[in-house]
Amino acid sequence: KAWKYHKRMTQNFSVPHGKLKLVIYDDREGSATHGCINTFFLNPETDYKLITIPPGLWYGFQCISTQYSLLLNVADMMHSPTESINKNYKESSIKYDW
Repeated sequence: KAWKYHKRMTQNFSVPHGKLKLVIYDDREGSATHGCINTFFLNPETDYKLITIPPGLWYGFQCISTQYSLLLNVADMMHSPTESINKNYKESSIKYDW
């Protein structure tokens, strides 16, 4: 599922079950990490972690488990459909080979 962008929302992702690949892309002008892509593998059995995604970053994720994966998302505000932007990864200018 990629790509998603939040204008104001900060998200905190954790995976309590399964395995998930999380990819974050920074296209913020003037950012020290502008143009960088970071990939995280979330797996509670080997490397349990919490990833915080501030507003202004693009992200996508993919289940890489043989069974289902559960993504826990703790956001700092209520969901609003006008607050986020979605792009289909096939039509996006973000170059990442899923």
